[in-house]
Amino acid sequence: MDVQEFISNVGGQTAIIISLLAALWAICSNIITNKRIKTHKSKLQELTRIKKDSDYRKLELYKTVLKPLTDLTAKISEEGKLSLDDISQFDKERLEMSAQLALFASSDVFDKFTELVDYMYNSQELFSSIDEFEFEVFRVKMLKLLSEMRRDIGFHKDEITYKGYR
Repeated sequence: MDVQEFISNVGGQTAIIISLLAALWAICSNIITNKRIKTHKSKLQELTRIKKDSDYRKLELYKTVLKPLTDLTAKISEEGKLSLDDISQFDKERLEMSAQLALFASSDVFDKFTELVDYMYNSQELFSSIDEFEFEVFRVKMLKLLSEMRRDIGFHKDEITYKGYR
């Protein structure tokens, strides 16, 4: 066997071995890539589930917070003023609402909530700079609170405004 024959025989075998190794490498890298894709998809699904759960919890919190506010507003609108019992009951609820919002809501939501509650209290106090409760002012403050809640949950980024005539 001369040198040329030896190189061609060994070269052919080497080419076959290299081709087999390349194919094996492609299969292994494909398996590894598929495992990584599967892992990332499951992590993404888990994060999506956590985000939805978080949004749902915030939505439920915001519903809970809005109920006493709307009830109190209805009383103010009907009677013009609140009784001491109404204020005392709302004050207990307000403390709980404030704590819940401070823990779970954004600071913007908390700020709008306190602005709204302060306006409601100030409109009921004798020596306040606010003469009386004005529903139009309350509505603007309430819509700002709702807009911040929507932003916090991620529903919408736009500001809610009242375009009616009442």
